[in-house]
Amino acid sequence: MNWNKFLNLVKKTGDRLIVTDKDEGEAYVIMSLSEYEDMIAKLSNEVEKPQIAPLPHEQGLPEEFEQEPEERGFVEPNLGERDISEEERFYLEPIE
Repeated sequence: MNWNKFLNLVKKTGDRLIVTDKDEGEAYVIMSLSEYEDMIAKLSNEVEKPQIAPLPHEQGLPEEFEQEPEERGFVEPNLGERDISEEERFYLEPIE
């Protein structure tokens, strides 16, 4: 089989060539690359692109986090004011 004859015919007529695989029953279409690219471009423009919700890091912080910690009612503990007694201290020991 001489594929050049088929390809020249496709070039000359501008038609598409359908080739079938007799063993598998599959059919394939041969067309020019520019025609195929145009077809894909038209199809991709017709398909609706899904709306994707912005990710949390893209939305920014909630208003409450934009406030200063004191405005949110958070007070940082001052541990230096109080002396911890010996009874309140504890130490972690490794388990054997």
